[in-house]
Amino acid sequence: MEVIIQVSMPSEPAAAADTAFSDVRAVLAGLGLPLEPLHPGSTDPTLSTYFHVWAADPETAHRVVSAVRDLPSVRTAYVKPPAAPA
Repeated sequence: MEVIIQVSMPSEPAAAADTAFSDVRAVLAGLGLPLEPLHPGSTDPTLSTYFHVWAADPETAHRVVSAVRDLPSVRTAYVKPPAAPA
């Protein structure tokens, strides 16, 4: 299952993105999950705030959301619903 996380980026350009949301990365590292950009290589300032995490099952996905949603650098976190059949 996919978890979508939007982070707040610092207003100071000197603040590197790698340290801007280190709280999220630390929590996910504790769960053994990497944080990956949802739109890699994007220069759009809004799109570059979106990341995703792949969880093996619904329980893990919901645990990720619960662990990160109240962190200072997180704007939103949610489990992406499954695609509807065509």
